[in-house]
Amino acid sequence: MNARNDLGLWTADLEGPVRLALREGDAVNVRGESRTVYVLNVLGVVPASSGATRAFNRQRQVAVQVTFTDFTEAILIIDLPYPVRF
Repeated sequence: MNARNDLGLWTADLEGPVRLALREGDAVNVRGESRTVYVLNVLGVVPASSGATRAFNRQRQVAVQVTFTDFTEAILIIDLPYPVRF
């Protein structure tokens, strides 16, 4: 681990292991082209919403804003391997 890959998105359910979903430095496929994650950002809570998140949904997906090493950007939808509990 170094400064180029020290931030990641980790997921866990109530009974299973913690899993790495995405990390800086990971290569991802975007429209058939490999891109390297430079910065990632999970969308935070909506102001004045009592902690309601906008980053994940009931279809077991989480949205992540990503900047790649070529400075292009994308919103990636990552499928989680287990149900999200609300």
